[in-house]
Amino acid sequence: MRLTREQHDAIVAHAQRDAPNECCGVIVVSGAEAVAVHELENLAASPLRFEVDGLALHRLLGEVEDRGDELGA
Repeated sequence: MRLTREQHDAIVAHAQRDAPNECCGVIVVSGAEAVAVHELENLAASPLRFEVDGLALHRLLGEVEDRGDELGA
Protein backbone atom coordinates (compact mmCIF):
# COMPACT_ATOMS: atom_id res chain seq x y z
CA MET A 1 0.00 0.00 0.00
CA ARG A 2 1.14 3.54 -0.67
CA LEU A 3 0.92 6.27 1.95
CA THR A 4 1.10 9.98 1.33
CA ARG A 5 3.75 11.96 3.20
CA GLU A 6 0.95 13.51 5.29
CA GLN A 7 -0.43 10.08 6.25
CA HIS A 8 3.05 8.84 7.15
CA ASP A 9 3.72 11.95 9.22
CA ALA A 10 0.38 11.59 11.03
CA ILE A 11 1.22 7.99 11.99
CA VAL A 12 4.68 8.97 13.22
CA ALA A 13 3.28 11.91 15.22
CA HIS A 14 0.70 9.62 16.84
CA ALA A 15 3.40 7.14 17.82
CA GLN A 16 5.56 9.91 19.26
CA ARG A 17 2.65 11.36 21.27
CA ASP A 18 1.73 7.98 22.74
CA ALA A 19 5.31 6.87 23.47
CA PRO A 20 6.38 4.93 25.39
CA ASN A 21 3.00 3.20 25.11
CA GLU A 22 1.81 1.26 22.09
CA CYS A 23 -0.24 3.38 19.72
CA CYS A 24 -3.24 2.02 17.86
CA GLY A 25 -4.90 2.92 14.61
CA VAL A 26 -6.07 1.72 11.24
CA ILE A 27 -5.19 2.54 7.66
CA VAL A 28 -8.08 2.60 5.21
CA VAL A 29 -7.32 1.65 1.61
CA SER A 30 -8.96 1.78 -1.76
CA GLY A 31 -7.09 -0.57 -4.05
CA ALA A 32 -3.38 -0.11 -3.32
CA GLU A 33 -3.77 3.46 -2.06
CA ALA A 34 -4.16 4.50 1.56
CA VAL A 35 -7.08 6.91 1.67
CA ALA A 36 -7.20 7.64 5.41
CA VAL A 37 -5.50 6.95 8.70
CA HIS A 38 -7.49 6.83 11.93
CA GLU A 39 -6.06 6.97 15.41
CA LEU A 40 -7.57 4.71 18.05
CA GLU A 41 -7.04 5.02 21.78
CA ASN A 42 -4.97 2.31 23.45
CA LEU A 43 -7.19 1.49 26.41
CA ALA A 44 -4.40 -0.59 27.94
CA ALA A 45 -2.09 2.45 28.09
CA SER A 46 0.86 0.07 28.07
CA PRO A 47 4.19 -0.15 26.25
CA LEU A 48 3.76 -3.93 26.06
CA ARG A 49 0.24 -4.42 24.74
CA PHE A 50 -2.72 -2.64 23.24
CA GLU A 51 -6.48 -2.82 23.57
CA VAL A 52 -8.96 -0.88 21.45
CA ASP A 53 -12.60 -0.07 22.11
CA GLY A 54 -14.44 -2.76 20.18
CA LEU A 55 -17.52 -0.59 19.62
CA ALA A 56 -15.45 2.31 18.25
CA LEU A 57 -13.62 -0.05 15.91
CA HIS A 58 -16.90 -1.67 14.80
CA ARG A 59 -18.40 1.75 13.99
CA LEU A 60 -15.31 2.81 12.07
CA LEU A 61 -15.27 -0.41 10.04
CA GLY A 62 -18.95 0.09 9.20
CA GLU A 63 -18.21 3.58 7.88
CA VAL A 64 -15.27 2.25 5.87
CA GLU A 65 -17.35 -0.51 4.30
CA ASP A 66 -20.23 1.90 3.56
CA ARG A 67 -17.80 3.97 1.46
CA GLY A 68 -16.64 0.86 -0.39
CA ASP A 69 -13.16 1.00 1.11
CA GLU A 70 -11.26 -1.64 3.09
CA LEU A 71 -9.13 -1.96 6.17
CA GLY A 72 -5.53 -2.06 4.98
CA ALA A 73 -3.71 -2.30 8.30
